[in-house]
Amino acid sequence: MRRGAAAGAVCLTLALSACLSLAGRPDGSPSLARSAARLAAGIAAAADGRVVTFLGLRGEDAAVHTGAQALGELLDSELTRAGVDLAPVAWEERDDLEWDAGARLPRDWSQVTSGLILGGQVLPDDRLSHLRLVLADAATGAVLWSGSEAVWAPDQERLARELERRTRSRARPGDAAAADIELSMDLHVVARRDEESFAQAVEVVEGGELREGDRLQIRFRTGADCQVYAFLFGSDGERRVLYDPELVYTGRLQFGPSEEGFLTLSEADRVYTLYVLAAEQLDGLGELFGDLDDLVQRSQVDRFTGLDKADEVVAAYLERHTDGEAEIAVGRGPEAAGEGKSERWVYADGQALETRAQTLSGRRALARAISFEVTHP
Repeated sequence: MRRGAAAGAVCLTLALSACLSLAGRPDGSPSLARSAARLAAGIAAAADGRVVTFLGLRGEDAAVHTGAQALGELLDSELTRAGVDLAPVAWEERDDLEWDAGARLPRDWSQVTSGLILGGQVLPDDRLSHLRLVLADAATGAVLWSGSEAVWAPDQERLARELERRTRSRARPGDAAAADIELSMDLHVVARRDEESFAQAVEVVEGGELREGDRLQIRFRTGADCQVYAFLFGSDGERRVLYDPELVYTGRLQFGPSEEGFLTLSEADRVYTLYVLAAEQLDGLGELFGDLDDLVQRSQVDRFTGLDKADEVVAAYLERHTDGEAEIAVGRGPEAAGEGKSERWVYADGQALETRAQTLSGRRALARAISFEVTHP
């Protein structure tokens, strides 16, 4: 981190002394990933392409807490995904900064002499934690943006436990195999085709076809608490999110994009790959997107050609961002999944669709890929 005296300390002190209103208690259980994504979007807009130095998060008492560190890692990942140009700062350097109780930036923030600085505070409130952030200009001291989000405290606690586990694993490099976890998933890929007010389920198979206007949804249950992310990757580089990176709990039925929502396949003559990823934590997704985009730009992927290279990129991302020694491979084709139970889904419009689960299992991480072409009706 660059050091030196910065101008505008008085201006920044006055600006930060103003109270930022906390978001009211939200209904239901706020999603960690969505809350972090909303904050990252606001920061990206305010930064407007300038370099941001993220100085970390602290508790109300200004101490370093695992829960705040875990939220900081999640926010760091979401900032990358949102396209924020982050200055490289080691977490150890952030932990060494001195903070005052109740502050959203450290006392020695002036060590940064250029660009923008970002910091925040995590405040517990019953079953919620309030995350409060401020973005300031390091040179002038002007506050450019402030925001807050409420997250469900049990989700934050679970994230903190995952960080503690990873920290223990790094401290015992000879015991990396102990970090391997068993993951499993019952995955339903629902393709809905509506014809003359009648809906039917269409099977989604490797190398198969769906029609323009068909709609896609996933439903799944996991056998362990983990994070799941699902997206469509087009061979032209298009990426459509089907399930945001989110912590899910064992045995609970999950829906993507929502219980009644579908992604409509509106462009014919395209090849898409559905990727479903699961691991204890999925961070650094900006790296994955950048590597996939690079394949497309170098014409390494073209319709069904080169999808093995895309699978290698996904597997390499999971290798870099998960603990353990078990080899990670992307499961593709019918042989990569078992056959589970059939289930019948009844939607709000009265239509019912029946699908059979694909049973997936693996150690350390799961990755499922299904590629298909969208054709004209």
